[in-house]
Parts: sequence; structure tokens; C-alpha cells
Amino acid sequence: MKYFTRYSLILVGVFAGQAGYTQVTGISNTAYGGFALLNVTSGSYNTALGQSALAGDTTGSNNTATGNNALAYPQTANGNTATGSNALAFDDTGNNNVATGNFALQFNILGNNNTATGAGTLVNNYAAKANCAGAFASFGARCR
Repeated sequence: MKYFTRYSLILVGVFAGQAGYTQVTGISNTAYGGFALLNVTSGSYNTALGQSALAGDTTGSNNTATGNNALAYPQTANGNTATGSNALAFDDTGNNNVATGNFALQFNILGNNNTATGAGTLVNNYAAKANCAGAFASFGARCR
């Protein structure tokens, strides 16, 4: 277990925020879980809860990942919210996406401004943008 007050870091778990030792510009990151925020260097205002959540993030900011492998492989993505195992797992540069449910938007890599609600929703979206799918879309929600 590690707890850092420098740069407002809270890191708990095996290898959580490992790059945090050399972090120069990133501030206010929170990681709880083995390998969570493993590679963050200059990303700021990220929250990672779960095994390997946001593990690949290096410079991305304002991301929230809750669940095993949630947002696990992004490097520069910003403003994403992933809740559920493997939600937005492979997002690399896609910004402002919301994925709720296991495997939701799992293979989104370049797509921006997508909302996926429910297990497996938009799982194979690669680069499409401004999609709404799942329970909220069926109640008339619209992406703009």
C-alpha cells in the first residue's frame, strides 16, 4: 500500500500508480487496486478503482474508471467515464465517452462523445462518434 500526499496522489494496491514516483506535472490522481493508474505520468484528475483500471493512462486527464480493466489501455484519452469490467478497456484517444456495464464500448479506440449503457453495448465501436445505445437511448435520449 502506498499513500502519497505530494501532488495530491492517493495510491493503494500492488504497483498502483507505479509511474507516480517520477510524476512531474500530473496532480490529483486517485488509484485503488493492483496496477490501477500504473503508468500515469502527467495525467491529472483521474480516478481508478479496480484491478488494472486506467493502467495504461500516461497523459490522459479527467477520466474515471471503476471495475476490473475499466479504461485499462488508454494513453491520452480525456474526459471518459467507464463503469464495469472491461468498459472502454481499449479506448486510446477517444474523448468524452460514457460506458456503463461490463464490456460496454470495450473496443472503442478513436470514437468520441459516445454513451453506452448495458453489458456489451457498442462493444465493437471503433471510431464512430456521438452514438447513444442501451437503456437510455430506448427512452428517447439523443446524442448531440
